[in-house]
Amino acid sequence: RVDDWLSSPILGIGLNPLCVHNTGNENGNETVKILVADDHSLVREGLRTVLTEMIPGSSVVAVGSLPDAIAAVHAEKDVAIALLDLNMPGMQGTISVAHFCEACPLLPIIILSGSEDPNDVNGALTHGAMGYIPKSASPEVMLSAIHLVRSGGIYVPSLMLTAPPQTKQRA
Repeated sequence: RVDDWLSSPILGIGLNPLCVHNTGNENGNETVKILVADDHSLVREGLRTVLTEMIPGSSVVAVGSLPDAIAAVHAEKDVAIALLDLNMPGMQGTISVAHFCEACPLLPIIILSGSEDPNDVNGALTHGAMGYIPKSASPEVMLSAIHLVRSGGIYVPSLMLTAPPQTKQRA
C-alpha cells in the first residue's frame, strides 16, 4: 500500500542528485554490476552508455526479457542491482515484480518504465521493487535512485506527490 512505503524511514522522493554520497572503491570509483532488462535494444544500449559514464568502473549486463534477466542474475552472481522494464517479454504487469523477487530474493530492483500511472508505481513497490523510475526522468535522478536503493532506501518518483489518493477496495 502507498501508506506503507510512504512511511518508510529511508525514502527518497524526487531526490537531488547532489545529496547522494558515492559508495566507491579506494580510487573514488564505484565498482558495481548493474542488470538492465528492457525489450528495446536502443534503450538497453543507451542505459549502458549513461550508466558506465556516470558510474566509473561499473559494468552493465543488458538483456531483453524477464526470463533472460533471471538467468543473467544466476549466471553473473555479482549483480548489485537490477533495472527492469515493466512492459517487456515475460512481464505480466506488476505481479511479475514479485516473481522476479522470488527468483532473485537478495537483489534490489528498480522498475524503469514509460508508465507514469500511480497504480503501476504502487503495484511495483507493493510487489517488492525498491524503486520506480519513469523513463521521463533525468539521468541524474536515475543515478540518485540507484544510490538510494543500494543504500537500503526506497525511491518513489515525485509524480506520486501529486497523484490522487488510492481508494481501498472492499472484498
